[in-house]
Amino acid sequence: MTKMYQDRLTNLPNRRFLEIFGMEEVAKLRLAKKQPVCMTLNIAGMSVYSNLYGLKKGDQLLRELSELLVSEIKEGHVYYNKDDRFLILTVAEGIDEKIKEIHEKFVNLAKNKAVDLQFGLYQILDDDQNIMMITQWANQAMKEIGLDRRVYVKRYDPAVEEDLEESYFLNNFSRAMTEGWLTAYFQPICSAKDGKTASYEALARWQDPEKGLVSPAAFIPVIEKHYLTYYFDMYMLWEVVAKLRQWKERGLDLKPVSVNLAHEDFEMPNLVEKINDLVTGAGLSWSLIKIEITERDLSNNTSRLKEQIDQLRSYGFEVWMDDFGSGYSSLNALNDYSFDLVKIDKVFVRHLADGQLNRLLIPEITKVAHKLGLKVLAEGVEKEEQRDFLREAGCDLLQGFLFSKPVELDENQQVIS
Repeated sequence: MTKMYQDRLTNLPNRRFLEIFGMEEVAKLRLAKKQPVCMTLNIAGMSVYSNLYGLKKGDQLLRELSELLVSEIKEGHVYYNKDDRFLILTVAEGIDEKIKEIHEKFVNLAKNKAVDLQFGLYQILDDDQNIMMITQWANQAMKEIGLDRRVYVKRYDPAVEEDLEESYFLNNFSRAMTEGWLTAYFQPICSAKDGKTASYEALARWQDPEKGLVSPAAFIPVIEKHYLTYYFDMYMLWEVVAKLRQWKERGLDLKPVSVNLAHEDFEMPNLVEKINDLVTGAGLSWSLIKIEITERDLSNNTSRLKEQIDQLRSYGFEVWMDDFGSGYSSLNALNDYSFDLVKIDKVFVRHLADGQLNRLLIPEITKVAHKLGLKVLAEGVEKEEQRDFLREAGCDLLQGFLFSKPVELDENQQVIS
């Protein structure tokens, strides 16, 4: 096993390994005619234990628990998830006895009442195809234990989930992708000079058969909270590529489309190659896909992220810095990473009339960007006076409701009303 798939402390397969190969392990258990289950383990009171005995003693306890789990789980696999949590894919037969045995041995191992093990159990169904959803359901069961030390194991029960709306989006996420409830809407990005559409930004919408058109503010935080961003972003990229290929086959004029990626996406192996293979496999030019990365994601600074941005650009993809100015690291990011365009955060545009600061900043941002060889896009344009100012300030591209809200486009690039 390579180091990128291995937790340094416990030497167990890590979360990344679980995300990529977890469903293979589930398939192996099914092929062996066994009922697979997912079990999460949390060391309750770990912070208290570490404060009492020190971090080295806490790390030792984690290593000893990992060894205990590996010795006890004869069928399946043990993973180190994160934040003092472990995850096990194993068989349902005898699981209650196995949990009791592990719990008793851990109590003897810890020799301290400050810590205890909590177990969440989910029986994997035949139609479960997403390892992160499976993990989340096991975690949900474990959350039901709360602070009650009289109970150390809970089974998943959808009837007792706390947040019904969050649970709805979580439980229907896979279905929303397979049945096309999630779809790409396109917001025009226009030339500042003449107002003509130069490209589009792809934005996700959830068209629910029960709830109707759902605001992104309702479902995207749920996706982010439960670490499903990678699956969501790859689905959106696939949707955009499929739409562009459809338009190309119909002989229509193709405009580039920008798609949003998060820093979590770049933690997945071979991301750039997957993007390149998807685009070239569809017979599309690299210039038709623009990759947007928000400034807040750049705060998770890694040399690997820089390398992948450079690799994307070497293939011919443009990489855009989204929400420029929304944080404190904007100028450093321009120095540390290579971009083709910066998108001025809509907050700057929204407050143009509130004072002189933003009216002074935007022209200077534009000058610096142009000297660095970058194009400038201002988003959130809703008024003609904003458009006129941004044009005079030197912005190359503009985006906002003044030109168009995000719209759904059919196979002929016509707006679906």
